[in-house]
Amino acid sequence: MDPFHTLEEIRKAAQKRKEANKNKPVAFEKYNADATKVRGQLAMYAMEVFAHQHRLHLLQLLICGNIARFLFWDHSGAIVSDCFDYIEKPWLLVEFLWRYNHMSAAARGLDSTASRATSEEAKKFKAAVEEFLENMENAEHPQRELPNAADTLSEQYPVYKITVVDDISKESMEVLVQRPFFRSHSPIGRCTRAYLAYALERHDLVFFKDTWRVVHKRLIPERQICADLERAEVPFVPGVLCGGDVTLNGEHGTTQCLEWAKKLKDLAVGFHELRDFQHHRLVQQLAYPVECAPWSKQFVIAFRDCLAAMDVAMQKCGLVHRDISIGNVMLNASAAAKGVLADWDHSGKVKHSEGQAHQRFRTGTWQFMSIALLAEPLKAHEPLDDLESVFWALLFGAMHRFDH
Repeated sequence: MDPFHTLEEIRKAAQKRKEANKNKPVAFEKYNADATKVRGQLAMYAMEVFAHQHRLHLLQLLICGNIARFLFWDHSGAIVSDCFDYIEKPWLLVEFLWRYNHMSAAARGLDSTASRATSEEAKKFKAAVEEFLENMENAEHPQRELPNAADTLSEQYPVYKITVVDDISKESMEVLVQRPFFRSHSPIGRCTRAYLAYALERHDLVFFKDTWRVVHKRLIPERQICADLERAEVPFVPGVLCGGDVTLNGEHGTTQCLEWAKKLKDLAVGFHELRDFQHHRLVQQLAYPVECAPWSKQFVIAFRDCLAAMDVAMQKCGLVHRDISIGNVMLNASAAAKGVLADWDHSGKVKHSEGQAHQRFRTGTWQFMSIALLAEPLKAHEPLDDLESVFWALLFGAMHRFDH
């Protein structure tokens, strides 16, 4: 069944509400069980395509009986066309398919900075990952592990070569990736994917992060934040090798749904919930989850080191992390393991931590947020909130990792 109302139905309902002096917006979606299920399927299909391919956007064709619609997805949301009867008006469907067939790969939404790796490059990648997995499995002493690393070589995912241009040095780096060991389970939002990657020039494995950052005047790109932390000699932070915003033909790779929603404001449902996102990538030295620490002492030391990173970052850079969680406290790859505080993409300046929050969307992982932030949705994120988050992350990790 068609999970959306027609444009005519929406306009009639809007007129009735206007006559009744009701300002509540008219729902575009149908809210019955079948319609909700169909929309869920559409979102799931979009999510899987985004996960398996390197894309900026996606076009979908929905056919329900003799009714058809076109959908445009990017990481801000989806644009849905009005429905039409393709039996009565077959030329609409035929023209769409003809145009799609003649589109370039970029117009179809494929990322031009990612290309299929050659067979020789794929062999290099496979050999490096297999050696890494073998060393991780056969270590004589307690070895830090990278969860889901074995899934990297899944044959369901092709090997891609991705070019990353650094925003600071303007130099580029090529990495090979296959299946992400972590990915988002939504087609919209930040849609972060984490990869075990092979750096072609360095001939070693690195961590590759592909994400879509929120575009906001007070939010600093993570690559710039990492550069500021490095210049200030903040300890226990990730070693960034390359990274920055993705540009295509000189233009930044941003989402388009919000721009179209502004043009079609009268017909945009949930307009005020949309956000603009910018494609962003980072190549970093490998780090391991703190939960794989073999001893409780090493586990606690990692949190101590992260507290030191938070303190120096606040004192020298005026930064608050704002996303302390068990997943962002890491261990480096050296023999004398030290803590690493990762994922600074949510961080913000201390001077912006006064008054009310500047976004309607709360950043962070709710399980580890301070009680004050959870109780007051508009409260600004302060350094004390991060300190409380460290406590919750330490408690959570200790309870799940060690006998008690």
